[in-house]
Amino acid sequence: MTRKTMKMTESREPRKDWVNHYDNTIVCRCFSLYIVHFFIWSTKTIVQAFKPDLFSGNFDGCLTVFEEMKALGVKPNLVCYNTLLDAMGRTKRTWQVKSIYQQLLSSGLTPGWATYASLIRAYGKARYGDDAMIVYKEMTAKGMNLNNVLYNTLLSMCADIGFVDEAVELLDDMKSCTDCKPDSWTYSSMLTIFSCCVKVVEAEAVLKEMVESGFQPNIYVLISLIQCYGKADRTDDVVTTFDRIIELGITPDKRTCGCLLNVMTQTPREELGKLTRCVQIANPKLGSLIEADAMDILGDWVNHYDNTIVCRCFSLYIVHFFIWSTKTIVQAFKPDLFRLKVQPLIWNSQLYQTPTMWS
Repeated sequence: MTRKTMKMTESREPRKDWVNHYDNTIVCRCFSLYIVHFFIWSTKTIVQAFKPDLFSGNFDGCLTVFEEMKALGVKPNLVCYNTLLDAMGRTKRTWQVKSIYQQLLSSGLTPGWATYASLIRAYGKARYGDDAMIVYKEMTAKGMNLNNVLYNTLLSMCADIGFVDEAVELLDDMKSCTDCKPDSWTYSSMLTIFSCCVKVVEAEAVLKEMVESGFQPNIYVLISLIQCYGKADRTDDVVTTFDRIIELGITPDKRTCGCLLNVMTQTPREELGKLTRCVQIANPKLGSLIEADAMDILGDWVNHYDNTIVCRCFSLYIVHFFIWSTKTIVQAFKPDLFRLKVQPLIWNSQLYQTPTMWS
C-alpha cells in the first residue's frame, strides 16, 4: 500500500466515525425535515424546492413546503413569495394570493416587478378587475413598465367584465410605452370591448389600426364585429364582414353560424334574405332549412314568445337546444319541425353540445 493510499484510508475513517457518533442527532433530524429542501434553500433559494411541485402541477405541494418552512423558522425571501403567488394564481386561488401578498408586506419585504406581475396574472385570470387595476396603478406609480403579456392580460380581463374606460387607458399607456407595442391579442380584446358596447366607430377604428399595423383579423375579431353590426341594425355591414371572412380564406365554423343566427333575431324580416345567403355559405344544410319557410315558423315563435325562453334559446342555437330538451319544447313544435324534414344530422354537424353549456 502506497503512502497516498494510506492517507486516503485514514481520512475516510474519521468521517465514518463522525456519522456514527452523531447518529440520531442533527444529520438524521435534518433528513427527517426534508433536508434536500433545506439545503437548496441555504445554498440557493427555496424556489428551487418548489420547482418539482410547480412543474408537475402539484400546487398544494408548494403551499405545504411553504408552511413547513415557516414552521421551521426559516424566513422566506422575495423569490419564494413570488413563486408561491404565481402557483396560487395558476389555480385561481385568489383568496390565497391576497393572503400570501399580505404576509409578504408584513415580513418587511418590498414587492418587486415579478411580484406585481404574479398579482396581475392571478387577478386577471380570476377576473378580479378592481384588484388588478390597483396593482397596475401601483406599478406605474413606481415607474415599473409592463410587458405585452401583462397588458394583454389586463385587456382580456376588461373585455370579459366590461371595463371600457380602463381598457382605453391601458391601450393609451401601452402605445406610449417604449418597451412594448399593441399586437393582435391587444386589438382583438379592444374590438371585443367596443363591439359589446355597440361602439361601431371605435370598433372600426381599432380594426383599421390593426390592419395598418400588419395584423390580419382572425375569425374571433370578425365575429365580434358582426355582432356589433347586428346590434346596431347594420345588416349590409354584417354581410360585408362575412364576405371578408370568406375572402381571407377563413372557414366559417359553428361560432360563425351561431353569430349569424343571433343577428337574425335582431334583424327586420325584410332583410333576412341577406343573412340567409351568409348562412347558406357557412353551412349549406342549415341554409337550406332557413331558405325554406323555416324562418316564418321561427319568426312566429320569436314574436309570440318575445323576451322569453324561446327567444333567448334561439340566439343560443335554438334548434340544438330543442333536441337537447327532447321531452319539453321539441314536443310542442314537433309537427312543424317534421313538416320541414329537419333531420338531426343537420344539427349534430352544427354544434357539439357539452353537458354544462346550459347550466
